[in-house]
Amino acid sequence: ISFAVDAASPDAAARAARYRAAGQEVLATVALPEGAAPTDAAVVLQAAEVAVPEAVAIMDTPAGQFQTDRQTATQVVESASQSGLGMVTYPRGLNAAEQIASRAGLPAGVVFREFDGEGRDGAAMKRFLDQAAFRAGQQAGVIMVGHATPATLAALAEWRLGTRAATVALAPVSVALTAE
Repeated sequence: ISFAVDAASPDAAARAARYRAAGQEVLATVALPEGAAPTDAAVVLQAAEVAVPEAVAIMDTPAGQFQTDRQTATQVVESASQSGLGMVTYPRGLNAAEQIASRAGLPAGVVFREFDGEGRDGAAMKRFLDQAAFRAGQQAGVIMVGHATPATLAALAEWRLGTRAATVALAPVSVALTAE
């Protein structure tokens, strides 16, 4: 499991350091300003690297801001590459950012599903996790997003005891980014 830290939050560095000290992998969630130009993206990503120096990857927001246009996506990929970071995006349209990252050789992945959103109960969350396990049998590296809430953690713990969970290994995002 990896933890995503909002790079713009005032306590980002401290939170990331706590996760790393506990042996957990950290990603920096980066929100670009509305209508961000490529230069804006470069500045925001540089600030995120400073705010969350332990990050192994940058993570887009669910709105898919890394993909607003090809120029911005190219800048995001270049910035991540120069910093030695991977990239995680959400599925939006043709996902220009993921396409550009793939061509550039940048370790990148697309979120398969957010399993605990929209007021889902534990049973629904476990069904979504089962779907991800099924998908993992078809492709290497499936990225799921959940939030650190008691209900989500309980559903994940219960799911781990099920038969579908036995068919996959939970791993940090970096494993999915480098899976072939």
